[in-house]
Amino acid sequence: MSAASAYVFDDLREDGWKSVKPSFSICDMEEEQEFSYIIKVPLRKFSTEENILYSDKPVMIEITLEDGIFYATNETLNIDAEGNSIANTILDFSRHIIYFYSYYTNKNETEVMGNAARLKKVYDDYFHI
Repeated sequence: MSAASAYVFDDLREDGWKSVKPSFSICDMEEEQEFSYIIKVPLRKFSTEENILYSDKPVMIEITLEDGIFYATNETLNIDAEGNSIANTILDFSRHIIYFYSYYTNKNETEVMGNAARLKKVYDDYFHI
């Protein structure tokens, strides 16, 4: 039984429950605060008001909801976005990915190293306008 489903009951008598009053324990509140809703969305088309970027392979975006704000993340591309709805969050993510596509594809091989070189290769190999 998880802490969230285990309630603290009071007023126990010898012949049974006089009253049952569910109340959250401190452990329940901590567990609920850490819980967030997560969905994973595969996208191949990223569009903003000005541009459309296509991916040869689906980009898996993890979308979470915390405190009324949606967050979108892709660790491979090092992109994080946020918004007040899923649509606005994906639009913000699209703006980021289009910006980084333009940034990395306009660099030559000698201008990048380490993680930037890896990202340049990913954008060069798998994305196109």
